[in-house]
Amino acid sequence: GLDDDIARDCTRTINRLRSILVQIYPSLERVFAGEVLQRAFVLDLLIHYGGPTKLKKSGKARVLAWARNHAKKDPEALVDDIFQALGAQTVTVPGTGAAEIAIPMLATNIKSLKAQRESIAGQVEEMLDDFPLAEVLMSMPGVGIKTAANILLAVGDCSDFPDAAHLAAYA
Repeated sequence: GLDDDIARDCTRTINRLRSILVQIYPSLERVFAGEVLQRAFVLDLLIHYGGPTKLKKSGKARVLAWARNHAKKDPEALVDDIFQALGAQTVTVPGTGAAEIAIPMLATNIKSLKAQRESIAGQVEEMLDDFPLAEVLMSMPGVGIKTAANILLAVGDCSDFPDAAHLAAYA
């Protein structure tokens, strides 16, 4: 349940960050469509630069140099897209400065929530190693760590069931 709560918090925080970007720089939010906004590199970029205004002031060359030092893959295409989006907007929306205070905070929260989920998954995986049925469960198609943990929480060590048919009926 804790992982589900953290997942909802993470989704809510991502949506809040998207909302702020849509309000002040819709073209930039489109660059971060889909899973792009959740990448560690993009979150680090938003934490470091704080938002569209500081990105624009820093300039493409400086941002690209920073990005090359912090990205696992070549960031040039993404940086090009970012600066094309920044150049497309000619109007500064009132409240942009205030909104940009929240951007690095939200990006930091997203990174933290994602790290918490990874930590929980690692701890659950360690706990599953102690259950002999875990390996059998996770060998089934569609059953991963989370599903196996939920099944084992519901049925325990299966000693309450006299045979497999009783377990199947319970399921």
